[in-house]
Amino acid sequence: MWDSIIEDVRKIIYQHEIKAQVEHSSFFEVVNSVLIDRWTKSNTSLHFLLILYIQDNYIIKLFYYYIFFVYVLFIIYNVMLIYAYVFF
Repeated sequence: MWDSIIEDVRKIIYQHEIKAQVEHSSFFEVVNSVLIDRWTKSNTSLHFLLILYIQDNYIIKLFYYYIFFVYVLFIIYNVMLIYAYVFF
């Protein structure tokens, strides 16, 4: 995606300067370095995304464990009510 954007910018600059694609354009070099620097700054590493994915799954698992725990407590509470009702 970034490669095609840079190539589109290159074509526009070279058409405006009326230069062939093989000629050197100092303006394009500056624009290209700015685009590359911006892309590197905004690029999110896969390691960071993996950490977010693991944390997200961890939170989801904790939520499921919490729901299971509440469900088990609810069952125990109902069993105790039934036991109290039947035997007392």
